[in-house]
Formats: sequence, structure tokens, C-alpha cells
Amino acid sequence: MISLEADLHTHTVASGHAYSTIKENAEAANFKNLKILAMTDHAPAMPGSCDVLHFGNLRALPRYINNVMILRGVELNVLDTQGNIDLPEYFLAVNF
Repeated sequence: MISLEADLHTHTVASGHAYSTIKENAEAANFKNLKILAMTDHAPAMPGSCDVLHFGNLRALPRYINNVMILRGVELNVLDTQGNIDLPEYFLAVNF
């Protein structure tokens, strides 16, 4: 039997198409005995997604919720053939 310890691609209501909050996702992860949960909401270029400020506020997110380690992530969008992304790089350096 395979035992999963992490879910590295999850979204919250901030992505516009998910139904749970960060806290609810952490509660579900704890219930499933996961040790690590990555919050990877869609970056701003995705229609209906959250504003860049959402990612700026991730630094306030505790590292552990319900005994589950929370990784601060993002599902970035590559905007052009030069590799430009839709989140300022300083957000990546500060938050993640």
C-alpha cells in the first residue's frame, strides 16, 4: 500500500474555482494524515483568480495549521515566449 505524505497542488476559494479555505484544506489534509500541504492558487493572469495582494499576504500564513506543514506556492502563468510570468519575482523571493 502506498502512503501519501503531501499534496503539492491545491487551490483555495481565492483561485475562483475551488470551494475551500486554507484552513479547511489543512483540516482535510490532517484528517487524511498528510504531513505537508502546498497552497498553489492561480496567479493573477488566470481569469477569475486572486489579485497579486493575495500572494503578498501569504507571509502571514502560519507554517503549520492543524499539524500540517503549509508550503506557500503559486501556479504561475507564463505570459510570453520570453518567459515573463504574471507575478512579480520579489513576491516569490519574499514569500516562498
